[in-house]
Amino acid sequence: MAQLSGFFDDADETAVGAHRPYVEPEWQRIPHEVLPTQLPLNGLLAHGRDIALVLTTVTVYPTGLVFSVRAVRHPEAEGFDHDLSGAMHAFSNPTSADRFRLGIEYADGRRATNDFPGGASGPHPPETVLRDLGGGGSADGAGATYWAWPIPADGDLEIVYAWPGRDVPEGRYTLDGATLRAAAAAATPVWPATDAASS
Repeated sequence: MAQLSGFFDDADETAVGAHRPYVEPEWQRIPHEVLPTQLPLNGLLAHGRDIALVLTTVTVYPTGLVFSVRAVRHPEAEGFDHDLSGAMHAFSNPTSADRFRLGIEYADGRRATNDFPGGASGPHPPETVLRDLGGGGSADGAGATYWAWPIPADGDLEIVYAWPGRDVPEGRYTLDGATLRAAAAAATPVWPATDAASS
């Protein structure tokens, strides 16, 4: 093992010990210390030009939910659609008519869209967040995953979608609010409360 020359002997150990890792605020952060509830809400959203939009997963945490949307290519579609994966993420080309548009709307009128993929930053919570978590593509389609915050306190949560460049008109898919709230309450902490408090 290489030996140090002594340059680091005078490092301020107090300052190093005082360092704390950055923790994202609740509205940005998926709470991985919790076992979420998986909902069997897979559904067909719409058909467009050579694609079908499907909701593939809904995973509920105490503070928010993660869901995925996939564009499945028609089995008889010709060639490889090189633009499909990029077009799934509106922020990659926000002025393109081909981009996939997605939003969420609460019963009280609050809404967010995938035009702002990083959600909201700063010390104060926004009204709501829709955060693009990324995705990928293959020869048979492409997908994108989102973090939506918060769980609706009342009413349902509407997923609103449109893809004009792929002949998908604006449509809505309703996530039942009571089901979401029950699933959020059923999520289980990975660590007992006593362990979490002492860590």
